[in-house]
Amino acid sequence: MADPAWKQFERRLSKMRLEGQRTGILGGEDIRSKYFSGEAKLWKRVPKSIFRTYDQAKRNCPAGKIPFACIKEKGRWDKNALVILSLEHFDILARAYEERKERQ
Repeated sequence: MADPAWKQFERRLSKMRLEGQRTGILGGEDIRSKYFSGEAKLWKRVPKSIFRTYDQAKRNCPAGKIPFACIKEKGRWDKNALVILSLEHFDILARAYEERKERQ
């Protein structure tokens, strides 16, 4: 029997350039790498407002820059806001972060 879609998604994420490991049912983080810890969720539907917000960030983003959207609930601290960016751009930023950490 084939793995469920959510497990396949976790595996694909863990094999990105982050060179992470899928921890699976061991509890805690879904994906572990040297510098990152992640949760992977495969939803049936992502709220359209999230995509609209990110699409607006992409449309307004000048060439050569990385678009992101930042969302938070009213009444929560700004530091608890969530940053949304594409997996492609996260990979670019993660790689740069890892290279910087390795040089230190």
